[in-house]
Amino acid sequence: YDNGLMNGTSSATFSPETTMDRAMLVTVLYRMDGSKKAVGETPLSDVAPNGYFYDALVWAYQSKIINGTSDTQFSPHIPISREMMVTIFYRYALHIGRDVSKKDSLQPFNDAASISSYAVTPFMWAVANSILFGTSSVELSPMGTATRAQCAAVLQRFIPWTKGESLGEHKHTYSSVRVEATCVKDGYTIYTCSCGFSYKSDYVSARGHNWGAWKVVTEATT
Repeated sequence: YDNGLMNGTSSATFSPETTMDRAMLVTVLYRMDGSKKAVGETPLSDVAPNGYFYDALVWAYQSKIINGTSDTQFSPHIPISREMMVTIFYRYALHIGRDVSKKDSLQPFNDAASISSYAVTPFMWAVANSILFGTSSVELSPMGTATRAQCAAVLQRFIPWTKGESLGEHKHTYSSVRVEATCVKDGYTIYTCSCGFSYKSDYVSARGHNWGAWKVVTEATT
C-alpha cells in the first residue's frame, strides 16, 4: 500500500481475505514496472480498452508474464490460485533479468505432486528464496486461492529480493483465532503467521450432547 502497488477496496478498507483475481495481480506488477503506457494489442478480446487494467494486460501479455486462459480470453476476474500467483511472480523476475537459479526441493511438502507442471519450477524458486511459504509445514496448497493479504505478504518479500537484499531467516509471528468445541466437533486454535503459514493446536474434545431430563408430551387430538 505504501509503495503504491495495492489500493484499498474502499477509502477505509483493505479486505485482506478477499480473493485476488488475475486482473488485480497483473495490475500490481504493472505498477511495479513503472506503469508505462502500453503499446500494441493482444488477441485477448474479453478486456475492454477502457478497462482499468487494459494497459497492464497488454504489458503483461507482451512481456510473457501472463497467458490467456484460451487463445482469445484473459478471464480477468477468475480467482488467482497460489500456483498461478507464484508463476506470475517468477515470470516477472525473469522479465526484469533477476537470477532465478536458486531452487529448493519440494519433497518436504505432501501435496507437491498436485502442482501443475508449469508451476513446479516457480515453486522451487519461491521456496528456496523465502518468497513464499507453505500454508502449513507440509502443504503448499497450490490449487488454493490466493487472498489479497497473501499477495501483499509475497510482495513484501519479493521487492527486497529483486533489489538483491537478503531476506534473512524468517521468524514466524502468529495471530490466533479460537474455534470453540460444539456437541459433535472438537475445538481448536488456528495460529496464522503474516507469511501465510498456519497450524491448528490446543484441541479440546467435543462436549457431547447434554440431554435434558424433561419430556414433552404431545396430547392426542380428535
